[in-house]
Formats: sequence, C-alpha cells, structure tokens
Amino acid sequence: MKKVFLALFLAALTAACWGQRTFKPKLTRQPWDTYVGVKGGVVYSKLTTLGGKPKVGSMGGLFTEAFLTKSIAIQTEMTFSHQRIHNTIALDAPEDGAASDWQLSYFNTDFLLKQYIADRLGLYTGIHAAYAITMKRNGQNIKKELHGGDLSIPAGACLVWHNVSLDARYQYPLRKLAKTDKAKAIMGNARTSSVILTIGYRFKVF
Repeated sequence: MKKVFLALFLAALTAACWGQRTFKPKLTRQPWDTYVGVKGGVVYSKLTTLGGKPKVGSMGGLFTEAFLTKSIAIQTEMTFSHQRIHNTIALDAPEDGAASDWQLSYFNTDFLLKQYIADRLGLYTGIHAAYAITMKRNGQNIKKELHGGDLSIPAGACLVWHNVSLDARYQYPLRKLAKTDKAKAIMGNARTSSVILTIGYRFKVF
C-alpha cells in the first residue's frame, strides 16, 4: 500500500510540473482540453442477496479527462479499491446464524462518458471493469472459489471547482461473484454493488 501512495504522490508531482492552469469554465473550453489528476475516497459495498452491513473501504488512483466538445468529455480511471462487507448470512445454512465478513481488493479500470449540464456540474455513465487482487471470507483466502474479474455500470455526478472535484457514484453490478459449486451454495447469485465517494485534484496538460 505504501508503494501505491508513493506512486500517486509522484504522479501528482509530475503533473504539477507539467501544467498549473485551473479547470476552465464551459464558455472558454476547447475540444481536446485534457486534464490528469489523482483521486481518493471511500467505498460502501454490499453483496446483493446476502444482506449484511457495508463497512467503509478505501480507494484511490489516477484519472484523465478529455473534452470532445464544450460540454461532453471522456474520462478514464485506474484505481485500487478495498471493499468490506460485514455480517452476511450463508444461504446454505441460514438457520445457524453464522455470519461472514468479506474483504475484496481490486485493481479497477473505468471508461466514462460525461455530460456537463452546468458550468461545473457533470453527469456520467460508462463501464467499470475490475481484477481481483485479494478475496477473503472471515480472513480465509477464497479467490479460487470466486470470479477474479468483475463488471458493473457506474452512474454518478461530479462537481468541479478550480482544480478540485467531488464525485459520487453508484455501481450497478453485472457479474455474479461465485464461481464454484461450493461458493454458489454459500452466496447464490450474489453480486457486489457499491456506492463510491471521492475527492480529486486535477491539472490541465493540453
């Protein structure tokens, strides 16, 4: 994790040396105005068929945003996330009341199409793909029991002020998590849905 934060710091420092201009208002934007930035925040996740309580996880990474017109932009992201779900009940033995805690860490890539409906307020959707780094249930590694990749559709809004951006999104899950028969007996068709809140800082590079 220290290496990740060091990489983010170096990326931000490089971007700072590359460009210092702030985010442009809508009327002064030009096609292919491009920004790079760093972002970080919190993730609230749950497994759709198992109940349980979402616990605060963390995420952080890099993003780019390129304008196609004064109001439409394409944003790409590369992030790491650590998701935590607490106190779920296994489907194969709900009567015994045994609860499970889950820890899921992913490397994520996002491709977003963004529409600025006001000067600094944007709405977006796109596609989110993830590759699992660690997958644990009650502290035990279960990565072989689950699908290592995840797919979802993000939908959200962002507010940009100067170089600072606030972002909130919901990720609608498309892929079932369980892969083996053993995992399917425990969690059925459970998918991972998430709400993500982040703050970012950007620099104009083109």
